Amino acid sequence: MARPGQPERNRVARSFGQLRRFHHGINSDKVFGTHKDANNAEASGRAETASVPRDNTDHLVALLMARPEIKSVSDLAGKEVAIEDRQSASSETLRNAITTAGAAEVRLSAGQTKAIDRLINGEVPAAVLTLVSSEAAGWFPDVAGFRIFRIPLSPRS
Repeated sequence: MARPGQPERNRVARSFGQLRRFHHGINSDKVFGTHKDANNAEASGRAETASVPRDNTDHLVALLMARPEIKSVSDLAGKEVAIEDRQSASSETLRNAITTAGAAEVRLSAGQTKAIDRLINGEVPAAVLTLVSSEAAGWFPDVAGFRIFRIPLSPRS
């Protein structure tokens, strides 16, 4: 007998397997940019391939995954959105971007449990998956049973 929530976990696990293949199928140094990626690329002598300078979030897009009852970003107003600890350095920028997209007073919450796990377990209505280039955001696939919102960190993105 399946445990409660197990069919949803299995469906989500299959979807994330697709996301992992998507992520590994592209050159992450050139497309998936984060402050950490830029620092690592610089340290290893590959600074010319890193697409995002350390202090530049102007061209990044937050990929936010939400439960299906969230029809638009504005539905997240006053709600908690899970983020990873590594994203907490960008939390003010993330909060401003989500507010600009229509969700006033959103609460960003980092925790010991991965943001995606908190979303799947029903603890939060949405989670920021990662910060990517605007090009990669366009390529990001839909995930069955969830909504994907692409939120520019800068109005110019």
